[in-house]
Amino acid sequence: MMKGVVAIKLALLLHEYADSEVNLQNLQTLLGLAAVIGHIFPIWADFRGGKGVATLFGLVLGISPWTAISCVAIFALVLYLTRFVSLSSILASIAFPVFILVIFNVDNPAYRVFAIAVALMVLLTHQKNIGRLLRGDESKVPILKSRDRRKQRRKDASSNHQD
Repeated sequence: MMKGVVAIKLALLLHEYADSEVNLQNLQTLLGLAAVIGHIFPIWADFRGGKGVATLFGLVLGISPWTAISCVAIFALVLYLTRFVSLSSILASIAFPVFILVIFNVDNPAYRVFAIAVALMVLLTHQKNIGRLLRGDESKVPILKSRDRRKQRRKDASSNHQD
């Protein structure tokens, strides 16, 4: 996450290129995107890196904090309901352009295109996860185990009553 935040803060050192709010946001987006691409395709790891979601989050947090907080809310809700980190990341990334284009109505065309590109990039980097989700093979995060045990006990009790 810090990669994204630090990358966009570098724009403050290049103030001669950021003579307006829109230009600053465009420069921040470009620098942050470079950090994300470097995370996903690192040279020193044979161009095989992570999925870039945390770095993207740092970028968005630094540029538009309310959008980032809104995406975190989507992520947390989906994670609570499903316990799938990948599904949470995918749905939060799909919500990102919705927040930018519709809810917060950001008027910077480059940032609007960036928001759509983020959703597409997360979908591309999560192809294997999407396949596992569709097959029912995706791993769940072991949170709320007590809730799951209660559900299982209720399920077991109801099946015992039917026997």
